[in-house]
Amino acid sequence: MSQITTVIIIQGWNSGKYLPKCLDSLSKQSVRDFKVIFVDAGSEDGSVQYVQQNYPNVDVLDLQENFGFAKSNNMGMAYAYEKYRPTRYILLNPDTWVDRLWYEKLIKFADRHEGKIISSTVEFYYPFLPITIKPYKKTTLTKLVISDLQYKSILLGPDGNGRAVARYPLTVTQEITIAVPYPARTDNLTMAWESDQDVEVNIKSTHIRRGTSYKFAKFAQYSMKFTQTQGLRLNKKFLYVEDINFLRRNSPPPTAPDGVSGVCMLIPANLPEKYGGFTEAYFNYMEDFELSYRMKKEAGSSFAISPDSKVYHWYWGSSENVNHFKQFHGVKNKLLFAKEYFPRKYPYLVVRALARALLLLTQGNPAGSWTYLRAIVRSLTLSRASLVASRPLITDPEF
Repeated sequence: MSQITTVIIIQGWNSGKYLPKCLDSLSKQSVRDFKVIFVDAGSEDGSVQYVQQNYPNVDVLDLQENFGFAKSNNMGMAYAYEKYRPTRYILLNPDTWVDRLWYEKLIKFADRHEGKIISSTVEFYYPFLPITIKPYKKTTLTKLVISDLQYKSILLGPDGNGRAVARYPLTVTQEITIAVPYPARTDNLTMAWESDQDVEVNIKSTHIRRGTSYKFAKFAQYSMKFTQTQGLRLNKKFLYVEDINFLRRNSPPPTAPDGVSGVCMLIPANLPEKYGGFTEAYFNYMEDFELSYRMKKEAGSSFAISPDSKVYHWYWGSSENVNHFKQFHGVKNKLLFAKEYFPRKYPYLVVRALARALLLLTQGNPAGSWTYLRAIVRSLTLSRASLVASRPLITDPEF
């Protein structure tokens, strides 16, 4: 066994297209006193072979099965404990990259906040097309399509901060500017929108006549970065977790967040070794906040966000299709969190989820309704004791 102070754990599943940028950015750090472990959860895209062939200094833990974010990271920490006995773990998403001073700044910040669970400021940083839409009267936009891809968009305020994520249909009563992720292919693009009224559109100060579609060749990319998260905050009324300063730009981090995001999470090693790792029954989603909340409750942990150490995250998705996997685990885990920590709210949240399932069914979405029902049933069948049993101590020899 060799002694390494810091182990960076990157857990991936079919994340091969992101790994070069992520691992290359780690290889260029100004300080390199860390070990990287890549934990692969049964990828079918050659991720394991790619890392083994191109990054020989990275340890590869090939699980050959998708155990989910929670258990895979637990296994990664257990592997690191057995081999290196680190004093801290840094969990980092594979679909991220960092600048060369990221680690140095994060560790200096952690040394000033000893014992805390810490995250970098997480930003998503993309080339965007800013599109200004001016309605002649109240207009409902039902779709925005660029080269056959339907996009979510960020509504921009006058200060440049994002106000909301626009999901269509979108009602427009006055001139607005939206930021749309720039397509990877930049030649012979077609932008089309569907609306119940004609609108006037400007892209990068290029006026487009009223109509329903417009073909354009090239537009210069317009880079914009927005905060994804500077810590997590719990809404105790409805028990949902929100990213602090989401869509803001150049915002100072909060002094006392309720938790930190698993996109980048620095955990003092003694905490999961004594109080257990992630709750594996969560599988994916909200497991980072559950761990944060439990560490605060049981170990008295607090949290801090490094403002200067930044992680850039490929957060944005281009599809508007409902992902039932995310929906199932999101609803299930919210109910499990309530069941364990806010038991009085659990029946109320179950009723709300049932109402949502009924609404989806009446709206002609039986798949979405069934997803909610499955999540409710799963939360009912998992006892509080089974949740506790699914968060093993990282020192457990069975790992």
